[in-house]
Amino acid sequence: MAYPAAGPADDYVIATGEQHSVRELTELAFRHAGMELEWQGEGVDEAGIVPGAGSKRVAVAWTPDISARRSRQPSGRPSRAMRMLGWRPKHTFEQMVAEMVDADVKQAERDALSLTHGYSITSGHQE
Repeated sequence: MAYPAAGPADDYVIATGEQHSVRELTELAFRHAGMELEWQGEGVDEAGIVPGAGSKRVAVAWTPDISARRSRQPSGRPSRAMRMLGWRPKHTFEQMVAEMVDADVKQAERDALSLTHGYSITSGHQE
Protein backbone atom coordinates (compact mmCIF):
# COMPACT_ATOMS: atom_id res chain seq x y z
CA MET A 1 0.00 0.00 0.00
CA ALA A 2 1.34 3.38 -0.91
CA TYR A 3 0.99 6.14 1.63
CA PRO A 4 0.46 9.72 0.47
CA ALA A 5 3.27 12.16 1.03
CA ALA A 6 2.32 14.29 4.00
CA GLY A 7 5.19 16.70 3.89
CA PRO A 8 7.53 17.09 6.85
CA ALA A 9 7.24 14.69 9.77
CA ASP A 10 4.45 15.62 12.14
CA ASP A 11 2.25 14.19 14.90
CA TYR A 12 -1.19 12.76 14.17
CA VAL A 13 -3.92 11.38 16.42
CA ILE A 14 -5.08 7.93 15.33
CA ALA A 15 -8.48 7.38 16.96
CA THR A 16 -12.12 6.82 16.14
CA GLY A 17 -13.37 9.98 17.84
CA GLU A 18 -15.89 7.82 19.76
CA GLN A 19 -16.21 7.89 23.54
CA HIS A 20 -16.65 4.76 25.62
CA SER A 21 -16.67 4.34 29.39
CA VAL A 22 -14.51 1.95 31.38
CA ARG A 23 -17.74 0.27 32.43
CA GLU A 24 -18.75 -0.27 28.77
CA LEU A 25 -15.32 -1.69 27.93
CA THR A 26 -15.50 -4.00 30.96
CA GLU A 27 -19.00 -5.23 30.09
CA LEU A 28 -18.04 -5.91 26.46
CA ALA A 29 -14.87 -7.75 27.44
CA PHE A 30 -16.62 -10.00 29.95
CA ARG A 31 -19.54 -10.62 27.58
CA HIS A 32 -17.09 -11.65 24.85
CA ALA A 33 -15.53 -14.07 27.34
CA GLY A 34 -19.00 -15.52 28.02
CA MET A 35 -19.76 -13.79 31.32
CA GLU A 36 -22.28 -11.15 32.29
CA LEU A 37 -21.55 -8.72 35.10
CA GLU A 38 -23.92 -7.56 37.82
CA TRP A 39 -23.15 -4.06 39.07
CA GLN A 40 -23.34 -3.25 42.76
CA GLY A 41 -22.62 -0.09 44.72
CA GLU A 42 -22.08 3.46 43.54
CA GLY A 43 -19.17 5.77 42.83
CA VAL A 44 -15.83 4.52 44.15
CA ASP A 45 -17.64 1.56 45.73
CA GLU A 46 -19.14 0.35 42.43
CA ALA A 47 -18.00 -3.13 41.42
CA GLY A 48 -18.85 -5.55 38.68
CA ILE A 49 -19.55 -9.01 40.10
CA VAL A 50 -19.48 -12.23 38.09
CA PRO A 51 -22.49 -14.18 39.40
CA GLY A 52 -21.50 -17.56 40.77
CA ALA A 53 -17.81 -16.65 41.05
CA GLY A 54 -17.85 -16.07 44.81
CA SER A 55 -16.04 -12.89 45.78
CA LYS A 56 -14.36 -12.37 42.38
CA ARG A 57 -14.95 -8.75 41.41
CA VAL A 58 -14.03 -6.37 38.68
CA ALA A 59 -13.79 -2.94 40.24
CA VAL A 60 -14.65 0.20 38.32
CA ALA A 61 -13.77 3.14 40.54
CA TRP A 62 -14.79 6.71 39.91
CA THR A 63 -12.43 9.15 41.53
CA PRO A 64 -13.71 12.65 42.34
CA ASP A 65 -11.15 14.04 39.88
CA ILE A 66 -12.50 11.96 36.99
CA SER A 67 -16.12 12.67 37.91
CA ALA A 68 -15.46 16.40 37.97
CA ARG A 69 -14.05 16.29 34.43
CA ARG A 70 -16.90 14.25 32.93
CA SER A 71 -18.43 17.36 31.40
CA ARG A 72 -15.52 17.75 28.93
CA GLN A 73 -15.13 14.01 28.20
CA PRO A 74 -11.96 13.97 26.11
CA SER A 75 -11.73 11.78 23.04
CA GLY A 76 -9.25 11.35 20.23
CA ARG A 77 -9.87 13.61 17.27
CA PRO A 78 -8.51 11.99 14.11
CA SER A 79 -9.77 14.66 11.68
CA ARG A 80 -6.26 15.88 10.84
CA ALA A 81 -4.99 12.34 10.12
CA MET A 82 -8.10 11.75 8.01
CA ARG A 83 -7.63 14.97 6.09
CA MET A 84 -3.84 14.88 5.67
CA LEU A 85 -3.20 11.13 5.42
CA GLY A 86 -6.52 9.77 4.21
CA TRP A 87 -6.60 7.53 7.30
CA ARG A 88 -9.89 5.90 8.32
CA PRO A 89 -10.60 3.54 11.24
CA LYS A 90 -11.06 -0.08 10.13
CA HIS A 91 -12.19 -1.61 13.42
CA THR A 92 -15.15 -0.83 15.64
CA PHE A 93 -14.80 -0.48 19.38
CA GLU A 94 -16.54 -3.85 19.79
CA GLN A 95 -14.09 -5.53 17.38
CA MET A 96 -11.11 -4.03 19.21
CA VAL A 97 -12.36 -5.28 22.59
CA ALA A 98 -12.98 -8.76 21.14
CA GLU A 99 -9.45 -8.88 19.68
CA MET A 100 -7.95 -7.80 23.01
CA VAL A 101 -9.89 -10.47 24.93
CA ASP A 102 -9.03 -13.18 22.39
CA ALA A 103 -5.33 -12.29 22.58
CA ASP A 104 -5.38 -12.34 26.39
CA VAL A 105 -7.20 -15.70 26.47
CA LYS A 106 -4.62 -17.20 24.07
CA GLN A 107 -1.78 -15.89 26.22
CA ALA A 108 -3.41 -17.28 29.38
CA GLU A 109 -3.77 -20.69 27.68
CA ARG A 110 -0.08 -20.67 26.65
CA ASP A 111 0.89 -19.64 30.17
CA ALA A 112 -1.21 -22.43 31.72
CA LEU A 113 0.44 -24.98 29.44
CA SER A 114 3.89 -23.67 30.35
CA LEU A 115 3.10 -23.84 34.06
CA THR A 116 1.84 -27.44 33.82
CA HIS A 117 5.20 -28.40 32.29
CA GLY A 118 7.21 -26.68 35.02
CA TYR A 119 8.21 -23.52 33.20
CA SER A 120 8.01 -20.11 34.82
CA ILE A 121 6.17 -17.27 33.11
CA THR A 122 6.34 -13.51 33.32
CA SER A 123 3.08 -12.38 31.70
CA GLY A 124 1.04 -12.23 34.92
CA HIS A 125 -1.22 -15.28 34.42
CA GLN A 126 0.10 -17.08 37.50
CA GLU A 127 -3.25 -18.12 39.02
